Amino acid sequence: GVNYDFAQRTLEVLSLQGLAPPITFEPMLMPRLRFLSLGNFCRVWFFLESWQLPVLQELHISDNPYDEAEASGSPTFPALKKIEWFDTQCKPALLQALSSSTLLAKVLAASPKLECFSLSSYNSSISKYQIVRTLGMKPVRRITPFRATDGVTGAPKYCPDLRELRLQEESLEELKGLIDLRPQLEIVELASIRRDPISPSLEEDVARLERMKERVKVILHEWV
Repeated sequence: GVNYDFAQRTLEVLSLQGLAPPITFEPMLMPRLRFLSLGNFCRVWFFLESWQLPVLQELHISDNPYDEAEASGSPTFPALKKIEWFDTQCKPALLQALSSSTLLAKVLAASPKLECFSLSSYNSSISKYQIVRTLGMKPVRRITPFRATDGVTGAPKYCPDLRELRLQEESLEELKGLIDLRPQLEIVELASIRRDPISPSLEEDVARLERMKERVKVILHEWV
């Protein structure tokens, strides 16, 4: 069996994979846990809100970031600096899915000191986004939580110390808005970037991107 008392006092690295992890969801303080990986099982948020993780520095999640997270508490991960998120759904989510009750929003709200966030999937979702658009639906703007602002101060709503951001796809306009809002950003990496629909040419878009690169390092793999 699992000796929870021993684990509670000593674990610094923990990886849980599978649909039914052999671990308790009861409230527990993990005073030394610095790295946590949660993969492919239900109720990720219930797990995160049940454990106290005061020194957690790196979190890896394999789950649908746009699932609704039923929450009874508001945990905080005060030392968390890095999140790597693997989107297991491999499909675009609709704009209305990006609410404060999604798993992604809950995790970001609990991570005030986050500096690095990466969201990826099994393979590039560019073609999937294009399919959604041809059906007259809007693709998710994965950048939306990072452009959200506090209604009073106008400052970033989530993760004000963010310095590195890696996403699948975004538009040129959204990228500019992100850089304007977060001058402390150092690196933004995108699998692809959508051109400005009213831009006269690709050359003009490239020139705009080069001006953005004077303020932040932008790593771009493809224009769409």
